[in-house]
Amino acid sequence: MRLDDLHGLTEAEDYFAALDVPFDAAALAPIRLAVLRRFGLELEAITGWIGASDEARVAAARDALAAAYRALRERGAREPRLRRDVGPLVQLGSPRAR
Repeated sequence: MRLDDLHGLTEAEDYFAALDVPFDAAALAPIRLAVLRRFGLELEAITGWIGASDEARVAAARDALAAAYRALRERGAREPRLRRDVGPLVQLGSPRAR
C-alpha cells in the first residue's frame, strides 16, 4: 500500500480498511467524523515526511489513525459538532513536501 492510495477515500471505515487498523463498527459509528477530524490533525502534526520511505509514511498514517480512534473511543464523549465550513476532514496533501 502507498499513502497515495488514501486519496479519494471518504468513509471512516475505508481509511481503517486501507490502513489495516482494527475497529469496532458500533463504537466507531457515533464518533466517526470526530475520528476523521482528529486523524487529519494527527497527520498535520507528523514531521519527518521528507526523505521518508512510503512504507514509513503509511506506518505513520496507520499510527495516527489508531491514536485518533483510541483517544476518542477511550474518552467516551463526542467532540463538539463540526461546522460545515471547516474544509476536508483529512488533508493528505503532498507528504513529500513537508
